[in-house]
Amino acid sequence: MTVIGIMTNTSRKRPPAVTIIGGLFIFIAPFAALDGLLRLFELIAHDPSDPLAWLWRALIHFDWATLAELASITYALVSSLLDLLIGIGLLQLRSRAWLWAMMLLGLSLMRNLYAYWLGDPDFFNMAIDAFFVLLLNQTEVQEAFY
Repeated sequence: MTVIGIMTNTSRKRPPAVTIIGGLFIFIAPFAALDGLLRLFELIAHDPSDPLAWLWRALIHFDWATLAELASITYALVSSLLDLLIGIGLLQLRSRAWLWAMMLLGLSLMRNLYAYWLGDPDFFNMAIDAFFVLLLNQTEVQEAFY
């Protein structure tokens, strides 16, 4: 079937694992965004009269803790947007969505391993990420995307 010159393959069936993972990516996205926004508002609330004063103080005095928190907030917000886009792409069986999901899960696993190395392990998120990677690497799932 062609739609405006684009070949569409309607014979591919979506494996149940892809439906589950795509739905979970979409389900997780608003919570990650809410977490990032709440932490951002918490940083801004330190000085309500000048909301960006904390950022300038951190940059001028090289306050690495604040800058690391800001990087973590940025990661949460960007990750939530990517979660939403990847979830939609997975449900549509887009091969790029599978690739981006694997890259995002790899980055998340790397972040969890670094937290483990620092002495602040998050075993639950590490196990969930590893489970997602194992589901996405099943033969029937890979065949659905390629």
